[in-house]
Amino acid sequence: MGRIVKINQHLRRFFSLARAVDITADRVAKYVRERQQEEAANGSINRELAALKRAFTLATRAGRLRSAPYIPLLEENNSRRGFIDHASFLTLREGLPAHLKDLVTFLYLSGWRVSEMRSLEWRDVDFADHQVRLRPEESNNKHGPVLPLRGELREIIERARQNRRSFSMNRANRSAISARLGKQLAGMRAFHRSSSMTCGARRYATWSVPGSRSMWRWN
Repeated sequence: MGRIVKINQHLRRFFSLARAVDITADRVAKYVRERQQEEAANGSINRELAALKRAFTLATRAGRLRSAPYIPLLEENNSRRGFIDHASFLTLREGLPAHLKDLVTFLYLSGWRVSEMRSLEWRDVDFADHQVRLRPEESNNKHGPVLPLRGELREIIERARQNRRSFSMNRANRSAISARLGKQLAGMRAFHRSSSMTCGARRYATWSVPGSRSMWRWN
């Protein structure tokens, strides 16, 4: 719903005073140029153009307009390029502050979203069966993934458990694990950018936080 509201806001800001018959292909092209000057992504602009196109389609079908302007969509590059290899990740991690290393390592090894990591509670960790099971209600696809708890991942969780002082498994301490791992999430992007410039690794694209799982990409 929020995306629809934003799309309407952009379209209304530009076309609100125009009659439908006055919205020509040239005017649409001008809208695209202005949105590009605002550094809007092609994908975002295309969603807006698609909404505008749909409005004209409905109007012509209803007989309110005789024709609709030509509204071409922009090319989108959705290909994923140059994922980071493990050696480069280790180099990047060395440039991070100590309090972020376990955080980014957990995300890198698990492939979880930040929101999923932050929802972890100690009841989700089964040390006996060597696994972490995310509750379905906390997962975007509604299927709680099971994460094998071994190697470096287990070491990270063990460190979090050792440093948790008086955490109790109740609703008040919902983020018991992430209180240790995720306390500095707000500054993660800044640290990521500075580390990629100072640790000798190639520069990286912006981290996808908290949505996409593709967090490690070359720029």
